[in-house]
Amino acid sequence: MLRIPWKPFGVVAGLAGLGAIAAMAGEPTPTFAVKCAERDLQVVKLIEDRGRAGNTASEILADAARAQMRAQATCRQGRVGAALVTYDRIIAKLDPARLGAVQARYPD
Repeated sequence: MLRIPWKPFGVVAGLAGLGAIAAMAGEPTPTFAVKCAERDLQVVKLIEDRGRAGNTASEILADAARAQMRAQATCRQGRVGAALVTYDRIIAKLDPARLGAVQARYPD
């Protein structure tokens, strides 16, 4: 059975909603929200993949999830660069080989 991770979709939908509200108000779309949402999805998928594979200790996954929540809060504060660094550290810890591909696809 296919399991659909709803949390990432909720994050993207919520951030997209913020962009739509800002656009209706005549304000520019918050590009920081898009950058953070994209990186957040990468991290969510990585944490889920590692958990499903069972090859990563649960404490490491819990630390990654806590770091992800810190990155989300940092991004909401408008500190995008700091949030992206936190996301990159999570990726580097869980899958160092994937870090370069993520940075190339989602540059700061």
